[in-house]
Amino acid sequence: MFNIGRACALLLSLLLSTTLPAASAEPSPKWAIDPSSVGSNLPPLGHSLFDAITVNAQGKHQVPFPFSALIRKVEDKAGCKRANPCTTAVLIPLGRSLQRTSASPEFFKYPRAVLAVTSESKAAGLFLKDRLYLGYQEKADLIEVISYNEEAARFEFQLVKDYRSGRTPKVVYANRAVCIACHQNHAPIFSRQVWDETNANPRVSARLSGLGRDYNGIPIKRGIDAPNAIDDTVTLANQFSVTQMLWRGGCGENARCRRSALIAAIQFRLSGERGFDDASAEFREYVAGTLSANARKAWPGGLAVPNASIPNRDPLAQPKGATGLALTHVAAALEPLLPRRPQAVWLASDPSLPRRLVTGIAALLSNTDLNAIQRGMNSMHSNRQQLSVRCRFDKVRAGHRFRCEGDEAAFEGKMVDREASLDWISIGAGPKLRHHSMRVTAGRTKMLRPAGGAMRLHDGNAVDRIELDVASESAKVTIWEDFAQRAKRVLDVPEELTRPALQAALSVAVPTQKLLPPAREELEERATDSTPEARLFHRYCAICHRTLERTPPNFLHGDARRVMAALKHCAPRIFVRLTMGQLPSAAREKTPMPPPFAARDGSPDVVSMQANSVAELKATIADVMQKDTGQAPVLEALLAKGYENLPPCLPVETP
Repeated sequence: MFNIGRACALLLSLLLSTTLPAASAEPSPKWAIDPSSVGSNLPPLGHSLFDAITVNAQGKHQVPFPFSALIRKVEDKAGCKRANPCTTAVLIPLGRSLQRTSASPEFFKYPRAVLAVTSESKAAGLFLKDRLYLGYQEKADLIEVISYNEEAARFEFQLVKDYRSGRTPKVVYANRAVCIACHQNHAPIFSRQVWDETNANPRVSARLSGLGRDYNGIPIKRGIDAPNAIDDTVTLANQFSVTQMLWRGGCGENARCRRSALIAAIQFRLSGERGFDDASAEFREYVAGTLSANARKAWPGGLAVPNASIPNRDPLAQPKGATGLALTHVAAALEPLLPRRPQAVWLASDPSLPRRLVTGIAALLSNTDLNAIQRGMNSMHSNRQQLSVRCRFDKVRAGHRFRCEGDEAAFEGKMVDREASLDWISIGAGPKLRHHSMRVTAGRTKMLRPAGGAMRLHDGNAVDRIELDVASESAKVTIWEDFAQRAKRVLDVPEELTRPALQAALSVAVPTQKLLPPAREELEERATDSTPEARLFHRYCAICHRTLERTPPNFLHGDARRVMAALKHCAPRIFVRLTMGQLPSAAREKTPMPPPFAARDGSPDVVSMQANSVAELKATIADVMQKDTGQAPVLEALLAKGYENLPPCLPVETP
């Protein structure tokens, strides 16, 4: 009803300041991304990846129907094959989205489909992993889209409207304030395990079994690996904003810090995410030292990591006999609107901050980027180093186990016929890098070469081969020292951490981008006349309820006649939600509107919104109800049959 985006965000800030360290002594943690700063609905620059997927050669959105066709298009754009898909999807018949009531009463005939891109193809394609999330509700003819914008380094929120057979779907950017009310992390959210709302719950999939084997190409029966994969990718997506903060606030104006961190990120990816050279003097001085010093100044109370997890909820744990809209009831404690404490608070003294920065940068580089870097290194002329070590061999069936150690190298593994595996390998004082597969060439010595491409160490250099001599109990390791030459090419490291800027700094060729149309949103025209009641509610509620969308209910949309009709229809629900804020939290059946601390967001319009303002709104809506029904509203009577059984906010006939 109210400016719930800013209000919820503010509640988060206040929750932090009042429940993290004691407000009287220690500074409060700083959010990695400010939940009170919603941002513009339209991208400040660039476009979403969803635009890149769906805009055709003529510069217009073309969203395939049905949803299974859209899934195939996403897979194709990502460069993935059907035998090895990149997407994961689940079905949620009774969930917590804005569209939760759309399928009533046929929730199990029209479940909401939730899809995420959870892996990356080895082939060239759009880099969509952790960057694209779709929520489709068939009965609403709507897809909700959360899609990353590589140029603006933020997630965009979009809607695909009129998504049904025989219509031309329309893609618009959503009202961001509405989205951020639940997505307080400016990114996707997902339930904690065990994901009872999804069709990984056997009781839910059993209720969905009437749909056949699949729904829009999504299997009806799923194991918990499916929601777990979505949960994992949502967690990774929420690290993007934290990495941005570490890059900007941690490195600050120190270009050497950014360059050294980027070089370490390349080492990390080239090693198969096994390690990087964090012991080098350059890294210790320019990354670890700079990050520690700047972090103490920038966020002395720590860096609050946004929380993407909402509590697990069993949708079938409803009162006996509940039907229809009553099945959509979500207890106040389980609402995504509730402020969430941070997932973690990273202190400036945390020695893992440099590693967090490096691994975060590495996540912005795609397989295509790494392949281009690798090809360039393979063409370089570099020094070759050969290291000698002593070994111990133990016979095993059809092969040997070996352990080799020396001052310059050590490794351990197993060799059987034409295949070998290294349990770990360490060069010099470097870390143990684990689990490498090798091919074996027989001869007087056994020649082990990396299987499936180059085997790179924590310092970026490549192991060319390992020669095992069982007879002399010795081995030689040949290393190409080519990474230093590649590191010299890392120039002009950007101040803003975007993937296009990183590609330019790494001299990675960027595919030509097609021309995308101007981003668009649907704006509500201001009503030219209104009643005193409407003006009061406009003051506090318009940002979310004076829109063209029916969810959340747009009871402030339209002319004075339409607004008053909608206010009368919605009055019982408004009265209940206003009253919730006046009750102790344990006694609340629903989340209050406005959310707690809404008056504290500093906005001139709501700066005075203390208890008196809530009381004024409540008295106004109570007066509307009394004039309409002849009786003053009573909370207990309104909730006697459950909140969901109250009249909906919008009359059915209202356009």
